[in-house]
Amino acid sequence: MVVKVSLMTLKQLCEEYCSKEKQKNVSIEIHYTTALTRLENVKANVQGQGNSYDILLSGELKGDEFLEALAHELTHIVLQTNQHGEAFEEEKEKIKKWFQNRLKKL
Repeated sequence: MVVKVSLMTLKQLCEEYCSKEKQKNVSIEIHYTTALTRLENVKANVQGQGNSYDILLSGELKGDEFLEALAHELTHIVLQTNQHGEAFEEEKEKIKKWFQNRLKKL
């Protein structure tokens, strides 16, 4: 699925997912940046705590990589962990499916 929506819409969807699906009210800012490069093997990063987060997405991401990276970082926020395991992968897949369904309705 190629994402053809604005970053503002993706921000709103991230906050909606946290609010409606996880009962967690947060403020999320999304930054599309050239500061992250694939040479460092970093596609995205999340920073923040409590109710305020910044998701940085590499300016080199294309197509489905964009949604994959966003779901990955949102999973860190939702689960409040830096660990990657089975629960992490399950939540990430749930988020990706939720995004895909919501994006179809736009």
